[in-house]
Amino acid sequence: MKNNIPFCTRFMGKESSRKIGAKLYEARSNSGLEQKQVAKRLGCSQSFISKIENGEIEPKVSFFFKLIKLYKIPVDFFKEELK
Repeated sequence: MKNNIPFCTRFMGKESSRKIGAKLYEARSNSGLEQKQVAKRLGCSQSFISKIENGEIEPKVSFFFKLIKLYKIPVDFFKEELK
């Protein structure tokens, strides 16, 4: 799990974490993948994906990019959340 350690929410704040998590949930749902499938493909737990989507934690930037690559979405998908 070394690569999946979340970075502290103090960088973006709790509200941003929730918004980003909601967008990641939307992207995963649109891709037709279940949390368990995403977790298996990226080598983490389903609960880790759930915590990200619920805004409880933020993934490291490298893990965030793995998610958006898997979901086949552009970074612009998050332009409002990343302001």
